Amino acid sequence: MKVKQLFSLTALALAGSAVLAQAPGAPLTRAEVAQSVLAARAAGTLMPAGEAPEYPKAGATTSSLTRAQVEAEVLQARADGTLIKPGVDPGYPKAGDTTSTLTRSEVLADLQIYRESGLADLNRGEAVDWTSPAHARAEARYAQLRASPYYATLVQRIAAQRGESVTLSQR
Repeated sequence: MKVKQLFSLTALALAGSAVLAQAPGAPLTRAEVAQSVLAARAAGTLMPAGEAPEYPKAGATTSSLTRAQVEAEVLQARADGTLIKPGVDPGYPKAGDTTSTLTRSEVLADLQIYRESGLADLNRGEAVDWTSPAHARAEARYAQLRASPYYATLVQRIAAQRGESVTLSQR
């Protein structure tokens, strides 16, 4: 039994000396990497992960305003409507009025004409051939139907079914 222990200790010593005798360019072991990370963290020199390890350090800033002044500014901005909501980029312009100029009946009639012209079938899917002769024919048919009295008749019929008053928008 002592021979086994002696043999195990000898093998362990040889393996340990081989690790210590590694060449300077040899890869590090997991334990060595963990040790160097912990040492860098303790020294405050641990670089952040990613492609840009040189992030500017945030310095201490002091405000020239008191807490009460800041709160008063926020309340004033809220009252004026100039308070920027969290997560909103102030560089983007506000969206304008997006109310439709068409009635619901006109939209439904337009959708029916779109389907009848064949555009709905041709525009379905991921690979739409906008330059095909079939697409050009369907677009011409849609324009013809949209400009015809058929469109006005459809709008009147749909409005009557929905119980709405009929006034056609100019498009």
